[in-house]
Amino acid sequence: DHRDLHLSIRRQRQMCIRDSIKVSTYIKCRNAEIKMSIREKVDEYKKILDIFPNDQEKYQYLIEKAKENDSFPSELRLDNFKVNGCQSQVWLVPEEKDEKLFFNSDSDALIAKGLVTLIASIYSDEKAEDIVSNEIDLMEEFELGVILSPARRNGAYSMLKTIKEYAKKLVT
Repeated sequence: DHRDLHLSIRRQRQMCIRDSIKVSTYIKCRNAEIKMSIREKVDEYKKILDIFPNDQEKYQYLIEKAKENDSFPSELRLDNFKVNGCQSQVWLVPEEKDEKLFFNSDSDALIAKGLVTLIASIYSDEKAEDIVSNEIDLMEEFELGVILSPARRNGAYSMLKTIKEYAKKLVT
Protein backbone atom coordinates (compact mmCIF):
# COMPACT_ATOMS: atom_id res chain seq x y z
CA ASP A 1 0.00 0.00 0.00
CA HIS A 2 1.30 3.46 -0.98
CA ARG A 3 0.55 4.95 2.42
CA ASP A 4 2.45 2.19 4.26
CA LEU A 5 5.47 2.71 2.00
CA HIS A 6 5.40 6.46 2.71
CA LEU A 7 5.21 5.79 6.47
CA SER A 8 8.06 3.28 6.25
CA ILE A 9 10.32 5.76 4.45
CA ARG A 10 9.38 8.46 6.94
CA ARG A 11 10.20 6.15 9.89
CA GLN A 12 13.59 5.35 8.37
CA ARG A 13 14.41 9.05 8.09
CA GLN A 14 13.27 9.68 11.65
CA MET A 15 15.44 6.80 12.89
CA CYS A 16 18.32 8.28 10.95
CA ILE A 17 17.84 11.55 12.81
CA ARG A 18 17.09 9.92 16.16
CA ASP A 19 20.16 7.72 15.98
CA SER A 20 22.11 10.98 15.83
CA ILE A 21 24.07 10.67 12.65
CA LYS A 22 27.29 12.28 13.72
CA VAL A 23 30.20 13.44 11.69
CA SER A 24 33.29 12.42 13.55
CA THR A 25 36.52 14.30 13.33
CA TYR A 26 38.23 11.01 12.60
CA ILE A 27 37.56 8.12 10.26
CA LYS A 28 38.69 4.57 10.89
CA CYS A 29 41.08 3.12 8.37
CA ARG A 30 42.63 -0.32 8.93
CA ASN A 31 42.39 -0.08 12.72
CA ALA A 32 43.94 3.38 12.74
CA GLU A 33 42.23 6.72 13.04
CA ILE A 34 42.84 9.33 10.37
CA LYS A 35 41.79 12.91 11.06
CA MET A 36 39.18 14.29 8.71
CA SER A 37 39.89 17.60 7.01
CA ILE A 38 37.45 20.50 7.01
CA ARG A 39 36.52 19.55 3.43
CA GLU A 40 35.86 15.93 4.41
CA LYS A 41 33.66 16.98 7.35
CA VAL A 42 31.69 19.31 5.08
CA ASP A 43 31.26 16.50 2.54
CA GLU A 44 30.01 14.13 5.26
CA TYR A 45 27.45 16.66 6.50
CA LYS A 46 26.40 17.31 2.92
CA LYS A 47 25.71 13.57 2.43
CA ILE A 48 23.59 13.56 5.57
CA LEU A 49 21.61 16.66 4.59
CA ASP A 50 21.05 15.24 1.11
CA ILE A 51 19.20 12.30 2.70
CA PHE A 52 16.37 14.64 3.61
CA PRO A 53 14.19 15.46 0.60
CA ASN A 54 12.48 18.55 2.00
CA ASP A 55 13.24 21.64 4.03
CA GLN A 56 11.15 20.54 7.01
CA GLU A 57 13.26 17.42 7.50
CA LYS A 58 16.48 19.44 7.22
CA TYR A 59 15.12 21.76 9.91
CA GLN A 60 14.36 18.68 12.02
CA TYR A 61 17.97 17.52 11.59
CA LEU A 62 19.23 20.90 12.83
CA ILE A 63 16.90 20.65 15.83
CA GLU A 64 18.26 17.17 16.60
CA LYS A 65 21.84 18.53 16.34
CA ALA A 66 20.82 21.20 18.86
CA LYS A 67 19.42 18.60 21.26
CA GLU A 68 22.67 16.61 21.08
CA ASN A 69 24.59 19.69 22.23
CA ASP A 70 23.61 19.76 25.89
CA SER A 71 26.99 20.11 27.57
CA PHE A 72 27.46 23.90 27.45
CA PRO A 73 28.31 25.23 30.93
CA SER A 74 25.99 28.08 31.95
CA GLU A 75 28.95 30.02 33.38
CA LEU A 76 30.25 30.46 29.80
CA ARG A 77 27.14 32.38 28.74
CA LEU A 78 29.12 35.59 28.87
CA ASP A 79 28.74 38.63 26.64
CA ASN A 80 32.33 38.36 25.38
CA PHE A 81 31.49 34.91 23.92
CA LYS A 82 28.26 36.08 22.25
CA VAL A 83 28.15 36.08 18.47
CA ASN A 84 27.21 39.52 17.17
CA GLY A 85 24.77 39.62 14.27
CA CYS A 86 22.53 36.75 15.38
CA GLN A 87 18.83 37.24 15.91
CA SER A 88 18.91 34.88 18.90
CA GLN A 89 21.58 34.63 21.56
CA VAL A 90 24.49 32.47 20.38
CA TRP A 91 27.68 31.73 22.29
CA LEU A 92 30.91 30.41 20.76
CA VAL A 93 33.76 29.64 23.13
CA PRO A 94 37.16 28.83 21.62
CA GLU A 95 39.73 26.63 23.31
CA GLU A 96 43.26 26.15 22.03
CA LYS A 97 44.78 22.76 22.72
CA ASP A 98 47.76 21.06 21.05
CA GLU A 99 48.01 23.86 18.45
CA LYS A 100 44.38 23.30 17.41
CA LEU A 101 41.15 25.15 18.05
CA PHE A 102 38.06 23.58 19.58
CA PHE A 103 34.71 25.32 19.86
CA ASN A 104 32.04 24.94 22.49
CA SER A 105 28.71 26.46 21.43
CA ASP A 106 25.17 27.16 22.54
CA SER A 107 22.10 29.19 21.69
CA ASP A 108 18.74 29.98 23.23
CA ALA A 109 16.97 29.02 19.95
CA LEU A 110 16.95 25.47 18.56
CA ILE A 111 17.61 26.23 14.87
CA ALA A 112 20.46 28.62 15.73
CA LYS A 113 21.83 26.08 18.22
CA GLY A 114 21.72 23.35 15.56
CA LEU A 115 23.52 25.60 13.09
CA VAL A 116 26.23 26.68 15.52
CA THR A 117 26.69 23.07 16.66
CA LEU A 118 27.18 21.94 13.06
CA ILE A 119 29.53 24.82 12.20
CA ALA A 120 31.55 24.39 15.41
CA SER A 121 31.98 20.66 14.77
CA ILE A 122 33.36 21.36 11.29
CA TYR A 123 36.01 23.80 12.51
CA SER A 124 36.86 22.13 15.84
CA ASP A 125 40.07 20.12 16.07
CA GLU A 126 41.63 22.19 13.28
CA LYS A 127 44.74 24.35 13.10
CA ALA A 128 44.06 28.08 13.11
CA GLU A 129 45.85 28.45 9.74
CA ASP A 130 43.52 25.87 8.16
CA ILE A 131 40.44 27.66 9.47
CA VAL A 132 41.63 31.06 8.25
CA SER A 133 42.58 29.79 4.79
CA ASN A 134 39.37 27.80 4.32
CA GLU A 135 37.01 29.38 1.79
CA ILE A 136 34.13 26.88 1.80
CA ASP A 137 30.72 28.57 1.64
CA LEU A 138 28.70 26.41 4.03
CA MET A 139 25.38 28.01 3.07
CA GLU A 140 25.96 27.05 -0.55
CA GLU A 141 27.44 23.62 0.21
CA PHE A 142 24.52 22.62 2.42
CA GLU A 143 21.92 24.55 0.41
CA LEU A 144 20.82 26.14 3.68
CA GLY A 145 20.42 29.55 2.06
CA VAL A 146 17.23 28.20 0.52
CA ILE A 147 15.65 27.06 3.79
CA LEU A 148 16.93 29.73 6.18
CA SER A 149 15.36 33.13 6.58
CA PRO A 150 17.61 36.10 5.76
CA ALA A 151 18.07 36.76 9.49
CA ARG A 152 19.19 33.16 10.14
CA ARG A 153 21.51 33.27 7.10
CA ASN A 154 23.12 36.42 8.49
CA GLY A 155 23.43 34.70 11.86
CA ALA A 156 25.15 31.68 10.30
CA TYR A 157 27.60 33.97 8.49
CA SER A 158 28.25 35.74 11.80
CA MET A 159 28.99 32.40 13.48
CA LEU A 160 31.50 31.51 10.77
CA LYS A 161 33.02 35.00 10.88
CA THR A 162 33.46 34.69 14.65
CA ILE A 163 35.24 31.34 14.30
CA LYS A 164 37.56 32.81 11.67
CA GLU A 165 38.27 35.85 13.86
CA TYR A 166 39.27 33.61 16.77
CA ALA A 167 41.57 31.69 14.42
CA LYS A 168 43.10 34.88 12.95
CA LYS A 169 44.12 36.03 16.44
CA LEU A 170 46.25 32.89 16.76
CA VAL A 171 47.79 33.13 13.30
CA THR A 172 49.02 36.72 13.59
